[in-house]
Amino acid sequence: MVVILLALCRRIGVIIELFYEAAKCLTSVPVLLIQPVWLILTRTVFLLYWTVVYAYITTLGSFGLLHLIVTVYSQLCLSHFRGSYLATTTSA
Repeated sequence: MVVILLALCRRIGVIIELFYEAAKCLTSVPVLLIQPVWLILTRTVFLLYWTVVYAYITTLGSFGLLHLIVTVYSQLCLSHFRGSYLATTTSA
């Protein structure tokens, strides 16, 4: 055990110096401590927003998201084809 401590003595010194440098950095730029809190808050708000959107969409009843997408897409396609069909039939 003593041999291991003697071998790691230099590395422990480097780690202590690293902690001192980190403390200097945090005292010179204390805003660095706010960044993780800000990140967690923004991600939580983002997740809550999309959870509410998901809950709203799933409780629409028969007008679920898939039904809504299919209905809108089919109406867009039909209106496009109706317009082109009417344009070709009226000119002939």
